[in-house]
Amino acid sequence: HGSIRVAGKTLLVHRVAYELLVGKIPQNHVLHHACFNPSCWNIEHLVPLTPGGHRKAHIGICRLGHQIAGSNVLIHKSSNRRCAVCYNTKRGRPISEEMYRDSTPS
Repeated sequence: HGSIRVAGKTLLVHRVAYELLVGKIPQNHVLHHACFNPSCWNIEHLVPLTPGGHRKAHIGICRLGHQIAGSNVLIHKSSNRRCAVCYNTKRGRPISEEMYRDSTPS
């Protein structure tokens, strides 16, 4: 998330933009980046959600917005689900079979 300093306080840019251009963020809500880009501060991409709603919005989707399902799921040996597209792009190499197993049903 982008941040700025105002009067000696560090503030999150997306929250400042939302409050200046839309209004106060509803109580007990967080701003969800519908574009899945945490550095984005476009108010058209910011949706106030409850913390529970925000968690549900991220189920099955990586931080770059890829669906984590079928052949795009890698399960790390620690049992954490990972996005295959992001893993392969970041690593620039094929998946290590010792590290991951394909979760596609056989």
